[in-house]
Formats: sequence, structure tokens, C-alpha cells
Amino acid sequence: MTMQKLVFSMMMCLVAMMAQAQVLNKQTVSNAYNNAVHQNECEFAYNADYDGDAITTLYVYQKKQGRRGTLTLTPTYQYQFVYDADGLLLSRTTLRWHEGEWHRAGRLDYTTDQATYSVEYSRWNPRRRQFDSPVEKMTYTLVGDSAVDNVCCYQRINGKGDYQLQWQTFVIGMPMADENYLTKK
Repeated sequence: MTMQKLVFSMMMCLVAMMAQAQVLNKQTVSNAYNNAVHQNECEFAYNADYDGDAITTLYVYQKKQGRRGTLTLTPTYQYQFVYDADGLLLSRTTLRWHEGEWHRAGRLDYTTDQATYSVEYSRWNPRRRQFDSPVEKMTYTLVGDSAVDNVCCYQRINGKGDYQLQWQTFVIGMPMADENYLTKK
């Protein structure tokens, strides 16, 4: 697992844990976007397309200050979000800017049931022009309605076969206060 994917996976898991075992939805995506936009001293700029109140596409541009004080924005990443009818996040597709056009890179797929919240990562296969089977998975197990029991990270060896546990962290009975909610059921 690359460091970038590991950090992102850990961030997504922590966001979910902070949300008192709640799942990511259109509001958490919007909140993350608004927080990024309002950072004054950042090397990136952001823009978004909406469908109603849901962000469907997020654009990330790298800022560069020119010699004469001019600011240039270079397209860097594009994130496409898909939600279910209730506004829960189902997937996030990442595209990278390369040689003047957007290229698919990977996709995160989110699933939830009564006791587990999972995120799976799939890579784009340009030769087959489709996403490969997921190669990494992160889950957190819920205890009741107010605590997380554990967090697990899995990986498929060479992208095939069953998932193998890479690491696990127990967070037994970690209660969250109401002010930490990012989303509500």
C-alpha cells in the first residue's frame, strides 16, 4: 500500500469514527470541501459541480505564483462522487490531470450494514478500460450506536485471491460526544 493511499484510508476511517459510527454522506463531502476552500494559506485551489445540494465533482488545482505576481492554476485531481437516494456516499472516483486531459486512476467504494462500515480501493486498468477488482479494504466494526470496536486494513496479494489482514487496531467502546457528529442517521 502506498503511503498516500494509507494516509487517505486512515483519514476516511477517522472521519467515520469521529462521526460516532456514522457513514459518509453528501453533507460530509460538502463540509470537507468547504473546509478546504476556506484555508487561506494553501497550495491548492478548489471548485465543485453540484446536483442540488450534493457535490458530484470536485476539482483540485495546484497554485503557482509567477515571477510577476501572477497566479496560475494547474489542474491536478478530479473527484467524482456517487450517492444513494438517501445521500449516503457510494463511491468516489479519482482522476489525474496528465498531458492535457483527465485520466481515471482509482475508485473507493463505500458499503455499510448494521455492524460494519467498509471502504474498498480499485485501480483503473487502462488496457481493459475498466476498474480492476478491489485490492485494498478498510473496515470498522460498530458497537451499538455510539462506539467503534475495531479498525482493520486488508490487502489482496497481487490484487487476487482473498483479502489478507494487514493490521488491526482495537478501539473498544470508544464513546463519542454529540459535538463530534459529522453526520446523522
